[in-house]
Amino acid sequence: MRSISCAALFAVSLIVYSPDSRAADDQRAARLEASRAPILAAAARIDQLIEADRTKHGVAASLPANDRIFMRRVYLDITGTIPTGQEAFDFLDAKEKNKREILIDYLLASDGYASNYYNYWADVLRIKSAGSGVELHSYVEWVKESLKKNKPYDEFVYELLSASGTPSENGAVGYYLRDQGMPLDNLSNTVSIFLGTQIGCAQCHDHPFERWTQKDFYEMAAFTYSVNTRAGGKEYQQQRRAIAAEIKKRNLTPQQRQLVNQLARYNQWELSDADNRLLRFPKDYDYGNAKANDAVTPKTIFGENPRLRDGQARREAFASWATSKENPLFAKVIANRLWKKVMGVGLIEPLDDIEGAEASNPELMKFLAYAMVRLDFNMKQYLRMLMNTDVYQRRAVYREVSEEPFHFPGPTLRRMTAEQIWDSLVTLSMNEPLASTYEQNSPYRFPYFDIQSTSPSAIVDRGVALYKDRQNRGKKPSMSMSGAKKPTGPSLARASEMRQPAAAGHFLRDFGASDRELISGSNRDPTVSQILTLINGKHHYQIVREGSQLMELLAKADRDQKLRIRIIYLSILGREPNSTESRLAMNVFAQAKQANRGNRELIWILLNTPEFMFIQ
Repeated sequence: MRSISCAALFAVSLIVYSPDSRAADDQRAARLEASRAPILAAAARIDQLIEADRTKHGVAASLPANDRIFMRRVYLDITGTIPTGQEAFDFLDAKEKNKREILIDYLLASDGYASNYYNYWADVLRIKSAGSGVELHSYVEWVKESLKKNKPYDEFVYELLSASGTPSENGAVGYYLRDQGMPLDNLSNTVSIFLGTQIGCAQCHDHPFERWTQKDFYEMAAFTYSVNTRAGGKEYQQQRRAIAAEIKKRNLTPQQRQLVNQLARYNQWELSDADNRLLRFPKDYDYGNAKANDAVTPKTIFGENPRLRDGQARREAFASWATSKENPLFAKVIANRLWKKVMGVGLIEPLDDIEGAEASNPELMKFLAYAMVRLDFNMKQYLRMLMNTDVYQRRAVYREVSEEPFHFPGPTLRRMTAEQIWDSLVTLSMNEPLASTYEQNSPYRFPYFDIQSTSPSAIVDRGVALYKDRQNRGKKPSMSMSGAKKPTGPSLARASEMRQPAAAGHFLRDFGASDRELISGSNRDPTVSQILTLINGKHHYQIVREGSQLMELLAKADRDQKLRIRIIYLSILGREPNSTESRLAMNVFAQAKQANRGNRELIWILLNTPEFMFIQ
């Protein structure tokens, strides 16, 4: 296996950042190197605060993680997948003293970052490809594009909360369309996700264990209640009647008529603010601080109440208040959220109950929130800081579910998420795991268009054409029938590039991927079906079939058994086999007799080990 130096790897990362010219790359390299000093200084400060806390509580640090453990961990934490065998060999063989820093920078600049962190935010935001009568593909793509551009987190959230327009114009409107018809539930989710405060119970009654009252909830909800999700007004109704009249003129089948109506209905969505639409206290409101059915005056549950500028919508004022650097919870919540993503345990648990809670290390929590603001909510820079800490680069420790404060001798031992397992299997199968795109795998059932500016005749024509296209899809000749060359290797897609969420019964769902009904609804709980899937599932066949990424690499080793063993271990476990493992692997090859069969047996064995499934 050819070695690529870390300097070359660093050069690749620069190309990802800016491929315009060598001069531009040199300038980027200089800026990146200059930016590393304050990041490393901040990382050192984190380690000081953790060491002081460990000393105070008599907790010893775990041993430093070797290069193998660090490499596999950082690949999974940033890109959501294991390194290929070649990537593992290149990093482990590199001699640069700062190769860990270089690898972190390289991976944060890769396409894998956006794919992995899309999976994370899709779980938090409960993203789906479609809602009730609405396509949400543009929402999926908007989130991905925001991550690819490394949009600052405060801008990301502000745009979600203040979005307006149609889905084709602005994918961010999907945040409200995901919960269209449920404005109070949406507000409860917003406060939970972005402000770390549970006020959902107060929607129906005064909170039994917190200071939040039903009045508090309604006053907060009054900011966003005015959002209107459907295209309204006489113009839209006239257009629908005109479409119905055009349908009657045509000699359409019942199926064609139904499809035209669905096409029009799926393009009725347009987010706007109707500030004359007032939220009122419920008719059964039973507290003395307000009257049932009275209009609610918007008011935040903490901090200074925002003042509306002339012409400013209430929702826009709320978005500005929520994402302000002066908001005491906004930076704290995302700092704690990403800390848990990287280290396994939050400084405050649970993540949605931050307000009034004491952190396990208050000084560290204060510093992380401060750092997030100083970094202008740059999530990549924040992750870069965390991953350059000494605590992140120590061996993982096992921690049982406990309410006891955790003092971070190292990160916690975790099983991969469902998406990390699946994407790692895809990496073993395909040379270009992100080549199969969401757009290819999740075509729009009802394409976007501007229903207001399109003539009724053109709309009916669109619907008829869509119907014919669907009828003809099953009649197109297959690859073998057309005489086309059969592609080699499997055709798979990473979790981020599949329809959202994965269907029930899919590998992802078996391993705990969320159905996107609850905030962060995924889990890593072991089940019997997971064992059966690992033993008998199709994923193994995809890896060992002709043309897969791993089998192509093994084909170059030919009959060199020692090299084949090294390739398999580096590809699956990210390390070289020890002497005992090499002897056992040789026995597997001897019993299998045929080289390909021996490869398949050893691959199957390693895929079913805890070492593959867990992030050490």
